[in-house]
Amino acid sequence: MALNSQQEIAVKKTDGACVILAGAGTGKSFTVIEKVNYLVHVEKKYKPEEILCLTFSNEATNSLNRKLQEKLNTASNVLVKTFHSFCADILREDGHLIKIDEGFEILLPDDAKILMHKYLNIAPYWANRYISTIQNAKDFGITLDELKTYFEKVKTGLEEELPNGVQTEDEISEYEEKQRIKLQTLHLMPSGTVDERKEIREEKKTIQGFLSAYDEYLKFKEFIEAWDGYDSLKKEHNYLDFSDLNLLVIQLFNQFGADKYVDQFKYVFVDEFQDTNKLQFALIEFIAKHGNITVVGDPNQSIYGFRGAYKESFDHYIFRIPWALAQVVVGESCPP
Repeated sequence: MALNSQQEIAVKKTDGACVILAGAGTGKSFTVIEKVNYLVHVEKKYKPEEILCLTFSNEATNSLNRKLQEKLNTASNVLVKTFHSFCADILREDGHLIKIDEGFEILLPDDAKILMHKYLNIAPYWANRYISTIQNAKDFGITLDELKTYFEKVKTGLEEELPNGVQTEDEISEYEEKQRIKLQTLHLMPSGTVDERKEIREEKKTIQGFLSAYDEYLKFKEFIEAWDGYDSLKKEHNYLDFSDLNLLVIQLFNQFGADKYVDQFKYVFVDEFQDTNKLQFALIEFIAKHGNITVVGDPNQSIYGFRGAYKESFDHYIFRIPWALAQVVVGESCPP
C-alpha cells in the first residue's frame, strides 16, 4: 500500500510538531506505522527505544504493537503504552519522590464503587455517582481541596439564609425540616386580602431560597465526605485509581521536572488525540517539550467525552502551543 500525497507529507514531517486530522478509514494507523519506520529505518534519525506512542486502550496498544512488529521487527523497542499504563510506570519508578509506594495496586472503577459501598456504607446508586464524579473532577484537574474551598462559599451562602441562633448541624437540620413542613402548609394561612397574599408569596420565596441553599450545601457536604473517605480507603489499601495516575504524574513533573523522560523519548506519537483530558494534555506538554511530536485524531469524534475529554484539544494545540508548527490533513472525511 503506497502513501498518498498527504500521508507522505505527514510521514516526512520529522522536525517539530505534526497534527494529523482524519476521519475513520483514512489510514491514520497506516500513516503512523510508516512514519515510525521512516524515522527509524529511512531517515535513521531516532532509535526505536527513543520513540513513545501513547494510546487510549489496550486494544489499540496491542494493535499498534503488532503492526510495528510486522513493519519494523523492532516493536519491543518502540514503547507503546496507554496513558494510564505509562503513568503507572513513571510512578513505580519515580513516585517515591512524592511519597508514592511503588507497590501500589490500580483500582478499577467498578472495584472503587464496591469499595465505597462496602466500607463507607454508601448506597450502590450513590457510590456509582460519586466515583464517576470524582474521576471526572480529577480528569479536569479539580482537587478535593479546591472543592472544599468552594464548599466554604456554599456554607456561607446557607448561613446567610439562617435566622439568628441556628448554627450547629443539628439545629440546621431541625430548622430545615420545619421549613419544609411550613412550605407545604402555607396554603392554609389566611389569604383573603392583597397584603396577606403578598406576605405568603414573600415567605414562600424566602423558604424556597433557604431550601435551595440547604440542598446545595447538603449535596456538597455528602460528596466531600464520600471523597474524603474514599481517599482514606485508597491510602489504607495502597490503591491508586486511573485518574490518580495522571494527577500524580503531573504533580511529580511540576515538582521535579520531566527532563528525564524528555531526554529518553525524543519523538512522541499520540493517537486519538481528541480524547485527551486536561491532565493528559498537560502530560503531553511535559514529555514533548522538545516539540518532536505527531498527534493523530478526528476532532469530530470523541468517544471518551464523558471522562473529561478536552474537546478543544486540537484548537488549543494548534493555536496556543508555541511548538505546534504544522497541521497535516489526511483523508477526505476531515473538517475543512
